[in-house]
Amino acid sequence: MAAVMISAVCIGGCTHNDGDIGPWFGTWKLDSMTVDGVQDTEYADNVIWKFQANIMSMVRVSENHGRYEVYGTWCEPQTDVLRIEFIYSDNNTPAGTMRYSPLPETHLPPGISDMDILEMKGGKLHLEYQSPEGTVYGYFLTKW
Repeated sequence: MAAVMISAVCIGGCTHNDGDIGPWFGTWKLDSMTVDGVQDTEYADNVIWKFQANIMSMVRVSENHGRYEVYGTWCEPQTDVLRIEFIYSDNNTPAGTMRYSPLPETHLPPGISDMDILEMKGGKLHLEYQSPEGTVYGYFLTKW
């Protein structure tokens, strides 16, 4: 049931040509983050983002190779905007919590977040998110 809901959400406002998600497909390593232009030194360099169809996940890998994975959906409602949605639930998990919530170290809120795509070329991705309070977070990812 949750999979059906996840698949249906982005269909209305975001499209992918015949299921082809182009350069997004696959695994991206979150190399670093900034907060208002300053390096986020709290980030432990241990998160990857994965994109397949309209599903995205964030995975935190621990020092002993354990992993914790959270799930949402994504789409590109405009050429230069990445929308991620952590709004889902199941019988045991309320909407936007636990495995349906972004990893806390990303500073992204549960719910819907629009991120500006500042650069995406040569396996490099630079995203920017501005919180409702005005804090600007930068995300620098490399395609794996």
